[in-house]
Amino acid sequence: MLKKIIILVCLLLTLSGTVLAMRNDASFSYKGIKLGDDYQSMTEKIGNPRFDLSKLIAGTMVTYYMYKDDTKIGFDTIHNQVVDIQIGDKNYVDVNGIKIGATPYKMQKVYGKSTRTMLGGKLFYIYVNEKDKQEKLLLQLDPDEGYLTGFRITNLIVDEKSDIKTSDADLDQSVNPNDVNTIYMGSKDIDTSRVKTNQ
Repeated sequence: MLKKIIILVCLLLTLSGTVLAMRNDASFSYKGIKLGDDYQSMTEKIGNPRFDLSKLIAGTMVTYYMYKDDTKIGFDTIHNQVVDIQIGDKNYVDVNGIKIGATPYKMQKVYGKSTRTMLGGKLFYIYVNEKDKQEKLLLQLDPDEGYLTGFRITNLIVDEKSDIKTSDADLDQSVNPNDVNTIYMGSKDIDTSRVKTNQ
């Protein structure tokens, strides 16, 4: 009887293995930068970025700081905290010895079994930090052969239908149009008093 229960549990874990928990906190950092760090901590660890670009993601302004190796560090501009790390360095080797080009066998041997998940037209293995379920490691896969093509560490919501969103707390937060950190063109009133009409 116990053997059947163990087999059933293993089967359920295998079928629901889209997102797996991981114990290794170091897998959720890049060169010492962790989710929740501030700007000063980032620049102390990897230097000043080349430029930045702001994006509105599900109602929250995220500023991405771009580095010369195509790494992008995303900050929630309201809280000034790292929320997304997209590692573009093709020579990057993580703390577990995994690097670009790693085979599915190698990735699953190190991180654990996972199934491929489609997000925004790309394939990933997704792992969750056991100590903080908001933190996820996304390993991007080659669509044909399944080898590793990219790393992403994020605490944005991973949604299979709409790719990546911000956390539930940020979705509930109202956007203040007077806050300079959240102003974007869609919230501006345009003065049309000088426009001539055909009347």
